[in-house]
Amino acid sequence: MGIVVKQTIRSSFITYLGALIGYVNVIWLFPRFLEPDQIGLLRALQDLALLLAPFAALGLNAGIIRYAPQFKDRQLHAFITFTFLSSLLSIGLFSLIFYIFQKELLSPFLENAPLVAEYGEVAMVLVVVMVLTYLLEAFSRSQLNIVLPNFVREICIRAFTTVSILLFIWYWRDLEMLIYSLIGVYGLSFFILTFSLFSGSGLRINTDFKFLEKPFIKEFARYAFYTFLGSSGVMIVQKVDSLMVTSLLGAYENGIYTTAFFIAVIIEMPNRAILQITVPLLSRAFEKQDLKEVNTLYTEAAINQLLIGLLLFTGIVINLPNLFALMPKGDEFANGTWVVILIGLGKLMDILAGVNGEIIVLSRYYRFNLIAVGILALLTILFNFLLIPEFGLTGAAFASMAAIIFYNIVKYIFVYRKFNIQPFTFRTLKALIVGGIILAVGLLLPRMESAWLDLVLRSAVVSVLYLGLVYWLKLSKEATDLIRTGLKYIGL
Repeated sequence: MGIVVKQTIRSSFITYLGALIGYVNVIWLFPRFLEPDQIGLLRALQDLALLLAPFAALGLNAGIIRYAPQFKDRQLHAFITFTFLSSLLSIGLFSLIFYIFQKELLSPFLENAPLVAEYGEVAMVLVVVMVLTYLLEAFSRSQLNIVLPNFVREICIRAFTTVSILLFIWYWRDLEMLIYSLIGVYGLSFFILTFSLFSGSGLRINTDFKFLEKPFIKEFARYAFYTFLGSSGVMIVQKVDSLMVTSLLGAYENGIYTTAFFIAVIIEMPNRAILQITVPLLSRAFEKQDLKEVNTLYTEAAINQLLIGLLLFTGIVINLPNLFALMPKGDEFANGTWVVILIGLGKLMDILAGVNGEIIVLSRYYRFNLIAVGILALLTILFNFLLIPEFGLTGAAFASMAAIIFYNIVKYIFVYRKFNIQPFTFRTLKALIVGGIILAVGLLLPRMESAWLDLVLRSAVVSVLYLGLVYWLKLSKEATDLIRTGLKYIGL
């Protein structure tokens, strides 16, 4: 796990720096200078692009992560070039379909959020840029370099978003310019990633495809297709709530919902860093048919993700009153309190399950992921359709949480039955008990008049207590080593 820890530390630093920029944007900048309906419109366009991107990518980015480790030097560059050329075909086909059926695809927004339909072309351009970015990110991760794609995804996109908002405030004063700036934000990020990989990582164009024989191409295409079906289902699960809130309730409600959702999503950010380096290692372990290594990665990733997730979930829940007190228009956004809690619980469940989905996708049973994700996507749409009209934003959040929990239970059972491995140990139970204790302590502490002072002191007390218990109980070797290093650094 040494390489996991080393890469994760670097990537986590970038992730949290990006989260800080994101929090400035979402918690202060957006609410200060934009109305909730404007925020909801921007989020809906981004989420629409993210939802459509897997349909244009057709799983080719996942194919790079799966098969790139088999190639070296010129063959690797030729394989990547072949994949990029294939992606141009898939993007062209998808663009044609979108153009033909654009009115039908965007019709659900006409009644309550007509501006989403009006600017649908912006979402389509974003899809193209996102797909090409996914391919470059996949190449970088297949080479066990997660720092660069994380830097682009977590920092560049958010920093450029900050710049676009500042330009809107100082110069544009035109919502249309702000909407079109989304293309510039993602386009500049793609350019930085492209330049870095070609100049620093030695990526080259090579059209010598002779070594790519028909059996391999068929296997690659089959894997990419099944992965595409799975990833599109996952994206439906992740983004359909925002889009259904927009179409059923309006852009204003989506502004509240997506802001609350972003607050909760911080829980899974360390999980992303761990997954980005664990997935290539899992791929290599399956390549060598080393099930023992797969089990080790499964168990250690799960406990490390859980320990970080519990601390973040507790910190968010106990500080929600402070957060909304400090936010511009905080009284309006406080309507999303239960969205934060329910989505946070869902993300915590996802973290608790470890890398079960990745194990399925990388194994010979990857087709099962299609079935599970398909059922999940249908349930998510059904739950949202039933609960949003009745319970509003809370209904959307509950639908997402229920779908995530069901999905992870199915994946856990499947992995256990097929591989006889599972991520839970006695350390998992102890971690959950510790998390419950610190959550209770954080909620029972008396509140101060100053929101800033209360936030700092409440967080400090809870963090010290939590880290002390994790260290004392030795819940994770990696966590224990990091805490010990931190104590030495401050002279304790």
